[in-house]
Parts: sequence; structure tokens; C-alpha cells
Amino acid sequence: MMINLFEYQEAQAQKLNAIERVLNVLTINNSLTSGNNEEARFLTPQDYGFNKLRENFSLKSSIFKHSLRLSIMMIVGFLIGEIFSFQNPYWILITLLVIMRPSYGLTKERMQHRVIGTLIGAVLALILVYFIQNTIVFGVLAAVTLVLALSLVQLNYKTFAVFITLHIVFMYAIYSPDVLNTVLFRVIDTVVGAGLAMLSNLFLFPSWEFMTADESICEALEANKMYLKEIDASYRSKKRKTTEYKLARKKAFLAMGDLNAAFQRMTQDPKSKQKYFSEIYKIVELINTFLSSLASLGTFINSHKTTAVSSSVDIFVLNIKDCLGNAKELLGNKELTNLHAADEIQEAVVILEKKYEELTKNYDKISIESKESELSEADIALQIQEMKLVLEQLSYLYNLAKSIVQYVQIYQDKKRQK
Repeated sequence: MMINLFEYQEAQAQKLNAIERVLNVLTINNSLTSGNNEEARFLTPQDYGFNKLRENFSLKSSIFKHSLRLSIMMIVGFLIGEIFSFQNPYWILITLLVIMRPSYGLTKERMQHRVIGTLIGAVLALILVYFIQNTIVFGVLAAVTLVLALSLVQLNYKTFAVFITLHIVFMYAIYSPDVLNTVLFRVIDTVVGAGLAMLSNLFLFPSWEFMTADESICEALEANKMYLKEIDASYRSKKRKTTEYKLARKKAFLAMGDLNAAFQRMTQDPKSKQKYFSEIYKIVELINTFLSSLASLGTFINSHKTTAVSSSVDIFVLNIKDCLGNAKELLGNKELTNLHAADEIQEAVVILEKKYEELTKNYDKISIESKESELSEADIALQIQEMKLVLEQLSYLYNLAKSIVQYVQIYQDKKRQK
């Protein structure tokens, strides 16, 4: 396994060197528009059709909930500004628009950055306006702070809020002597808008990550199952890195990335809303480990000359795929349909271990006979390496798959208890 890891890292380094050479010599061309259908299959087209719109007109859609929250809060913010005669009530609406996000964690983060940045900008603006009484200087500072704000809007939102506040205050200071009230209302409007944004995410059509955890886990399980299927097909056909294999690998890693992102958002939810946290964490950890081990196996098979696939490998692959399918069925509250005898895997392990032991014990003899069969000693060593790696990786993958089923069962039992 360590040899396989070293070879994989060496290959990755060679790819990085090749990429660097290409970027240093050639200009970037959009080769994906040259009619290469194989490359186009790796692009995920944006669907702007009516069906996509219809799917999101449901309270199950986080985007639809976010739209409702934002629309309602914009009306509430406008009414608050009008009733209490705020100087610039539209600042509340702008704050809501830029702070509110579909998830609670992102909204909280944006709220903190916006409020802290506005307070810092307000204090700095008051100090500068107090010591500077020149409208020309105010005009220059307004231009400079606007450029800085727009430059930092994607890099550091807190610093952007500081500079945009400075810009607004300097603009008001050019034609209005009452800067203090401007700063005061700017801070109040920002705080009101931020408060409304947080309250809406907490109480108005809340969208907590534990509610959609099952869907993300199922997608990751299905993607891993398809990736294993393509690795098995590649092992049988000896065709290296086919388009189907690459697509399955891409989907597996993208699904894993989505699951990790969903879990990361869950950690940002309030503690009271982080339900089944330990169970979901364990499932995510196991799926990450499973995909890592699966990628290691796929890398070896697609970068080395391999022997014919034995029936014992078929038993392993079938059992692993069925375990992943069982985990999905448990998440869907269905009865398990893919069950196997307990000793089936053990028999396969015994057969593969015997084959490995025969290769190891007779290595010297096989090396001598290889001269007559036109096989090099390196080929025999590679067969031993293949047998050991495949046995260990498949056994590890099977144990991981069983653990996933076990923890999914625990997760479902805990949900039923509540």
C-alpha cells in the first residue's frame, strides 16, 4: 500500500510539472468548444428550464424558503423604517439583501462581518471628519474608499464594510454638515437589518442541515457505488481510465464534497439544531475513508498491469456494493433486500490468502521458470503486490461498508426514538 501511495504521488508530481509547462508556454484556449464530445461530458450544464423553476416552488427547496424569508423581511424592514421615521430606511433593505443567505451559518457570518465593519468604519469616519473640514479632501477620500471597498468585496467582507461606510460618510460630509446623525442612522439601520436577518433564519421557514442530511448521504453512497462499479469494470476489461471511469470518479468526489460542505454548514447551526450530530459525523467520516481507499484501489488498477479477476474478487465487490445499497435503503426506511451469508466473504478471503501465500512461497521457483515463459521477475513481484493490495483494500472496503450500514442503522433508530 505504501508503494502504491508513493507511485501515485510520483504520478501526481509529473502531472503538475506538465501543467506548469503548458501554462508557461501556451495561451489558454477554450478547447471544450471544439466539438470534443468526450470533454464536454465532464461539464455540468446549467439548467434554466421551466422544470427547474417548478421543482423549486416547494417548501422542501432551501432556495424557495430563502426567497420567502427575504421577501417578507424586506417588507418588514421597509415598514419599520417608515413607522419609526428612519433617515434612510432603504439602508435596512440593503443590509437584508446583502446579509441574508439560505443557511443560518452563512447569514450569521455575514451579519457579524457587516456589523463589525460598519462600527469600525463609523468610528474612523467620525474621527476623520472631526479633524478634516475640507470638502475637497472628503471628495478624494470618498473616491479612494469606494475603490478599496469594491476591490475587497470578494476578498474580505468585513474590510469591505469598513470602507463602504467610510465612503458613504464622506459623501454626506461633502454637502451636509450633520455628519453625526448620518453615522448614527447608518449604524442603527445596519444593526436593525442584521437583527431581522438573523431572526428570519431562526424562526421563519428555518432550513437546518440535519433536515437534508439523508439526501446528501444517499447521493454520496450512490456515487461511491458507481465508482466501485467502474473500477471493477476497468479491472476486468484492462482498459485504463475510460471516460465512464473518469466520470464516475468525478461524481464520487463531487458528491463527497457536497456532503462535507453540508456537514460543515451543520457545525455552524445553533447547538440546539445540530441533531444527530455524532451519528452523522461518524457516517461522513466513514464515507470519506471509504472513498479514499476506493481511489487508492482504482489508481493501482489503472496504473499497473493486472492479472485476471478471480471469483473471490467478484464476491467482495458484490458484497460491498450491496452494503452501500443497504445503507441507502435504511435511510429510506425500506426493508433490506441485499443480504448475503455471513461466511461468504470469509471464504473469499481464504482463497485470496492461499493464492498470495503460493505466490510468496514459490517466488524463487517462479522467477526461474519465468525465463522460459518470458515473464520478468518484476512481473512476478507485481503480481504479488497486486494480490496483497487487492486483498487488503477489498477487505478494508468491505469492513468500512459494513460499518456504514451499522452507523446508518444507529442513526435511524435514534431518529425513531425522537
